[in-house]
Amino acid sequence: MPTVSYVSPQTRNILASLASLLIYLALSVLFFGRSLAGHLSNFHVGTGTDPSVMMWMLAWWSHAIGRRLNVFVTHAIWAPSGFNLAWATCIPLAAWVSIPLTRIFGPVVSYNLLCLIAPALASWTAFILCRYVTKSFWPSLLGGYIFGFSSYMLGQMFGNLAHLLVFPVPLVVYLVVRKLAGEIRTASFAMLLALVLVAQFLLTIEIVATMTMFGAMAIALGISFTSGDLRSRLLRLIAPILAGYAIAVVLLSPYLYYLFAFSFPHQPMWSLSAFSGDLLNFVIPTRLNVLGRVGAFESISNRFLGNAYEAGGYLGLPLVLIAAIFARYHWREPLGKLLIDSLVIICVLSMGPLLHLAGKPGIGLPGKLLARLPILDNALPARFMLYSFLDLAILISIWLATSSTKSASKYAISVLAVLFLTPNLSAGFWIAPVDTPVFFLDGTYKNYLAPDQTVVVLPYGFRGNSLLWQAETDMYFRMAGGYTGIVPPEFECWPIVDAIYAGVYLPDADLQLKAFLANHDVSAVLVSDPEEDAWRPLLSTFGVTPVDVGGVSLYKIPPLLLAAYKGQTPLDLERQADSTRFDTLVVAANKYLERTGALAGLTPPVAYRLGLLPADWLVGPPVPPYYFSQGSELRLDKGLWIGPWTNGEASVGVEGSYDAIRPLIDKYRGSASQIFFPYPEQLSGTSEKAGRSALLVMVFDRVQLSRAAARIEALSSRPAFDPRLGRSLLPEHDRPTPRPPRIATTPSTPPDAITHSSLST
Repeated sequence: MPTVSYVSPQTRNILASLASLLIYLALSVLFFGRSLAGHLSNFHVGTGTDPSVMMWMLAWWSHAIGRRLNVFVTHAIWAPSGFNLAWATCIPLAAWVSIPLTRIFGPVVSYNLLCLIAPALASWTAFILCRYVTKSFWPSLLGGYIFGFSSYMLGQMFGNLAHLLVFPVPLVVYLVVRKLAGEIRTASFAMLLALVLVAQFLLTIEIVATMTMFGAMAIALGISFTSGDLRSRLLRLIAPILAGYAIAVVLLSPYLYYLFAFSFPHQPMWSLSAFSGDLLNFVIPTRLNVLGRVGAFESISNRFLGNAYEAGGYLGLPLVLIAAIFARYHWREPLGKLLIDSLVIICVLSMGPLLHLAGKPGIGLPGKLLARLPILDNALPARFMLYSFLDLAILISIWLATSSTKSASKYAISVLAVLFLTPNLSAGFWIAPVDTPVFFLDGTYKNYLAPDQTVVVLPYGFRGNSLLWQAETDMYFRMAGGYTGIVPPEFECWPIVDAIYAGVYLPDADLQLKAFLANHDVSAVLVSDPEEDAWRPLLSTFGVTPVDVGGVSLYKIPPLLLAAYKGQTPLDLERQADSTRFDTLVVAANKYLERTGALAGLTPPVAYRLGLLPADWLVGPPVPPYYFSQGSELRLDKGLWIGPWTNGEASVGVEGSYDAIRPLIDKYRGSASQIFFPYPEQLSGTSEKAGRSALLVMVFDRVQLSRAAARIEALSSRPAFDPRLGRSLLPEHDRPTPRPPRIATTPSTPPDAITHSSLST
């Protein structure tokens, strides 16, 4: 007789889990990685400059551990003061795991492989959770897919590796559910929970914060509508959960020390409104999904706030239909009520502080309350949809496994749900070429730079991939700059940083740049070839001939050239810039009024195009429009404000710290009819408590504006007064000589069609 081999249920479960992981890995490679075959080091997943940040982090941990450096404080970027990486998304766990890959193949390969593995891991842990709840393979396989390949995950695939690595989230729910069922001892549960929390914390802090918030909400909801033994078991969960958190805090104490013991951002880093979900996004896909390429959908999704990568709220009609059917039959059951109530609450909170419909703001929402909570005030509401998709993964797997609906109908709706969520099928959509110049790849930099030499690399900050270029050299040199989400206060106060980082209008940029370089010990500036023409007018003021090598232009700065600028303070430089900018705006508004008889249509770009603002105030290439957000009622553009006010009056303003704009307030206090600081608040005795940078707006009637402009022009005509400097901070011999104005790129949009915008954080 033939022997029949017996396979235990435990073995079958293991095999099923491995099969599901392989299926998810295959789908991830199919959707996102098929164009990377043979090009793992020449292309990377995602677009823009965010991927370079993640690659730099992978390289930093390998570099710092190998050289026994302090892993939390780096002087490779934002030199010489350095930066506390505890307040950046530094992904230490991912970096540790990938150290062998990073050292052998480089950070680009490590980053690509992590991006491809992340959706599969998230799907797999969601599958494990759904399989435990339903005891059914195929419904759980679909549940895992709904979570791991959700619209949220598609958006994060464009460079936010930290928020792709969310596989611990389903594991936390899995542990809690098993503890609720009495299958895990209390001590074991607390330790396992602590380990999972530590893992997620070492990937991104934001997910731990939001997971804690929604987990507490779920337990509170469960306690509120249950009774008897179930309610008692829920109450008994609280103590071991708190114990797990306490153990995690102990294990993470070195990280937490650097997180809280030193300076950290006390204000939100991002605009919560700008990165909130849109009500229509629940049923209207973006270009992240294959259906989002349909013209009718694309025209609507283009009006969503923020960017397409954070518009991760798309559920699709089939998923909405399944949730509605599930609610109809299970809402009165404890688990069904918990899933439906949680889903509704999360979706509402994901829309942020204001309801938006196709980008247009409406009524206030409960999300306003979150903006007042520590840490959560930096959590982007649109990312809350991660938990909606986990909720839906559990819900749909239960519905498929238990519903009495005919199998044909269930599977038809399930197939539609998958099709509606299908990612954009264009392979090239998900990747971008690595743009690292040969100078940084083949060791050429060693012939021109000394180890740990401090340089400035252009394009600067988020405008380019200088972090990746540095990482490719294993941190050989230091940069007086970087891209870490927030700009350190030591750099934020320098006007030239705003100009080269975010493209603001800046008078005397050449003098400002020399002072910045002198006070940050910078001895070389490197410019990538594609942008060299745009930066040449500014860098030519050094009077040095650049060396063109390996795809970069290298400007070596003689120490004597910068010696006279050493010791100048950013406050004096900011006062100088703000005074010149404000005075010029006053004159520009008056000239425009004299020409047209009204200020309607006057904006900073219009004034710039008409020659009312100097051509050399904008340095470098234009900042791409997606770095700007909408929202101001008048016109605030690149740090300047100019335009009409009520009753035919004029409004003029600049952004600056209180200490920098205080001389302006004193100067114009008797000339302006109204002064706002920080706008929209009226100037008062408490205005000096405003944040580091705020908006000053002054209002003038026609007579006041004319008199103020006349005084400025009269002063600028005096021989002893240099109108470009306001007052000299520099040696007489180093005053700049006049040069022809640089041809600036001007917008093609007519004045009356230019949208109101303000510089995003």
